[in-house]
Amino acid sequence: MKRLILLFATMAATMAKLRTSAVAAMSMFFGATLALAVLGLMVLGGDRALAASQLSCGETISTDTTLHNDLLNCKNHGIVIGADGITLDLNGHLIDGDGTPAAGCDPDYRSL
Repeated sequence: MKRLILLFATMAATMAKLRTSAVAAMSMFFGATLALAVLGLMVLGGDRALAASQLSCGETISTDTTLHNDLLNCKNHGIVIGADGITLDLNGHLIDGDGTPAAGCDPDYRSL
């Protein structure tokens, strides 16, 4: 974050020193703003996880997802993982069911 502030301050100081035309100054300002926005997205988006604000019981996810609320008393399926290699980050939250076995799942199946 300190680097972003330093970059922005440097760009502002450079614009003041150059005393260029208003159009050139605006171009530099918008270029710096765009660079900061892209850098911010790269920093915040480094974790591939999608923020799912209102995920609910029975939904299918097909991208990495972070849960932001508990899913309680789900009937049938809690969350269905719809593809290989998908990560569901529970983010400290709970997914629980109503005690009824989910359709298509054998609760007595034991893998060795």
